[in-house]
Amino acid sequence: MKLTTKGRYAVNALLDLALHDNKKPVQLADVAERQNISLPYLEQLFSKLKRHGLVSSSRGPGGGYRLALEADEISIAKIIYSVDETIDITRCHGKQNCQKDQRCLTHDLWMELNMHVSSFLNGITLFDLIQRNNAKLHIAKILEKDPDGLGLRLAVKTTGCSGNQYVIETAKSITDEDRTIESKGIKIIVDANSLRYLVGTELDFVRDGLNANFKFNNPNVEESCGCGESFSLKKELENEI
Repeated sequence: MKLTTKGRYAVNALLDLALHDNKKPVQLADVAERQNISLPYLEQLFSKLKRHGLVSSSRGPGGGYRLALEADEISIAKIIYSVDETIDITRCHGKQNCQKDQRCLTHDLWMELNMHVSSFLNGITLFDLIQRNNAKLHIAKILEKDPDGLGLRLAVKTTGCSGNQYVIETAKSITDEDRTIESKGIKIIVDANSLRYLVGTELDFVRDGLNANFKFNNPNVEESCGCGESFSLKKELENEI
């Protein structure tokens, strides 16, 4: 499967729009400049996004584009499909005729992969991407305060009313066993001893009124405490700590 620039640009541009929407329309010229996309090409994409009800526009001074739906109502798949992008791994495009006009032996495999990719993109919304971007910005601010920090270290320690708690601190050193993830110049170091308990975890940054905190979406957690600060791991992992 190959996702063309049309689908990538549409997702990037809509995320840019959402991040810069301060209760007023955003001009496409500004989005084009920030994302290094041709303005005429971007106008074509937004015409399709508007036609599918994802954005709205206003004319005149101070005019521009805004999201027509809440960010958590716009899936990445919806953005891609709205600009006429297809998500298809099959060579026959579902027609079952790629091998001498007959169905190939692995057709069901590629169709199943199609469904997995589509399900993945349908399960991620623009709001999810906004949270992830906010997390990166917040991490960058933390590291700015500690020039000696090599990155942000994530770990799990045994404490709290439910048995375990996340630890977030500036990393002063990195071992060979640590897992380092780098994005846009920001390093997140997963503690070697905690790696197994953090596999598959997504880190978001959520604002709720005056409060702002990291939010962990960890598939290894069995139950979280009412205080929101500690958690229990699934039994097969709990015994390993």
